[in-house]
Amino acid sequence: MSVVRTTACVAAVIGGIGASVAAGARHSRGGACVSAIMRDRHDASVSIARSENGEGLAVDVVGGELDALRCTDKMKARFADAFEVRLAGVDSTLPAIAGRYAFVADTLRFTPAYPLARGEAYRVRVTGSEVIADTTIEIASARRGNGTEVSAVYPSADVLPMNLLKLYVHFSAPMRAGEAAAHVRMTDETDGREVRDAFYSSESELWNPSQTRLTLLFDPGRIKRGLRPNQELGLPLRVGRRYRLVIDAAWRDANGDSLHHGFVKRLAVVSPDHVAPRAAMWSLNRPRAQSTDTLVLSFGEPMDAALVERLIVVRDDSGTAVAGRSFVESGEDRWRFVPAAPWSGRNYAVDVGTDLEDIAGNNLRRLFDTDLRDKAAPALERRDRVTLPIALNPPPAP
Repeated sequence: MSVVRTTACVAAVIGGIGASVAAGARHSRGGACVSAIMRDRHDASVSIARSENGEGLAVDVVGGELDALRCTDKMKARFADAFEVRLAGVDSTLPAIAGRYAFVADTLRFTPAYPLARGEAYRVRVTGSEVIADTTIEIASARRGNGTEVSAVYPSADVLPMNLLKLYVHFSAPMRAGEAAAHVRMTDETDGREVRDAFYSSESELWNPSQTRLTLLFDPGRIKRGLRPNQELGLPLRVGRRYRLVIDAAWRDANGDSLHHGFVKRLAVVSPDHVAPRAAMWSLNRPRAQSTDTLVLSFGEPMDAALVERLIVVRDDSGTAVAGRSFVESGEDRWRFVPAAPWSGRNYAVDVGTDLEDIAGNNLRRLFDTDLRDKAAPALERRDRVTLPIALNPPPAP
């Protein structure tokens, strides 16, 4: 149950917690309740636990004949005198964190009026006739189950072609495989109905190795013209309609916890894209020599974000990959590269794998909606890779 790590001791046995509660009550009541606690005062412990509703955190005291405190409600008014919780580093003369005290089975639980924050350090001070414990605890940052969320969906645009081939769903932490079908759906905003069999179903889901990115592949049989699923069901998306990709919060991450919250991506559908990308139509800017200017490759249309990251590299005149950072801009129509070292006087080129696709699955060699058995179908690029020379501007003036 404990979800903390401690600077001194979390869930450590703190002897005498019962005595500290009794000390606060000694001046008002005394009697059997106090004596019962005093007898077993060395059996109590303190820990952090989930609150009753499971959404927050509470401080628990367990053991030491605490049940004897039930004999009088007035004893509860003294709990705060003996057991204080406050932010670490805060002036100790300021009031401790307010909250309520109650018994949960055999546990005395302090539930703060405002939630304890994950990632924060708290000072727990237990006093009686003397200081029994003065401990700093740091509540761990949110577990993946409380913090895992959908961090991005690609394509990021909200206007997409009818023959869109795939969606990439990125998560902030690894997810549990095998549950996508139960928690992902595409709905038509026109009538509110779910688009049945929109995505290709296979025995294994399409995850990256770290299980932080899921590929949702629209059923290719419904996209390729002439195939039976296309003829009987049509494309999953229809021109002129608006849709929602809905990911519900019940989906569990690799830690077994549900997502922090659900996610919705809205999109409008326009005419299908049956034009293959052509590298000859792309444009490159001209970085300055002897600088670390950013290289920008503009595609003129949204491209497959995952393939852009994998299939594009900058090389020098020896064929060696140039070190640096690359990223795809929002909208996925431009790729940027920042070299780790200044551009020198060498010749550079952008090396592109011709498997690179646009968001409709058209790559540099052929259209997606092409019968691969048709030997007469023209290949746009016959090579595995194409190179785009990089022209450098003169270096900055001294």
